Amino acid sequence: MSCFWDAIIDNLPPKLMQRKPSPVELLRTLKSWNRPTPHVLWQGEPVTKQQQRENMEWVHGTQISEVTNGHYTSVMDPFLCLLCEVLRMPVVNMYNGTKIVYSYRKCSDRLCCDPQDIAFGGKEMILANDRGHMWAARPTAIPITPAQQRQSQNNIRDVRNGRLELRFRRHCR
Repeated sequence: MSCFWDAIIDNLPPKLMQRKPSPVELLRTLKSWNRPTPHVLWQGEPVTKQQQRENMEWVHGTQISEVTNGHYTSVMDPFLCLLCEVLRMPVVNMYNGTKIVYSYRKCSDRLCCDPQDIAFGGKEMILANDRGHMWAARPTAIPITPAQQRQSQNNIRDVRNGRLELRFRRHCR
């Protein structure tokens, strides 16, 4: 039950590693990288200092021996915040059809990306999960047209305003 760690490993940029790490190696590395995440925006909002402290405590308190016992992924997950901060790249988690975006803010007023402008297939980590399993989502091979991009942005606005519920279809490998 190391699907959380395996999904992250499957999404790590190749230039970051000489070889594919094991889930235990990944957790050890993340624990060694543990730090505040002042440059991370979650769904377009800054992560509060209190939440950063709690995230650091969560990462610090995670035992290496628990790596195969599964991971309870929260809506704002400490490990995904940390990955966004350290890798300086957006992390997208499709949770039960809802797109959750961790954006990296380069400076106090600029983003490397706007959460609404992230289209699958760019330089982002894309994960998907349901209530019991997480996997590395693969970007679509079909280019997104401007009309599809506008519709996607409208859908995201509607989800945020409670007018639409997105569904994500899981594809088995």
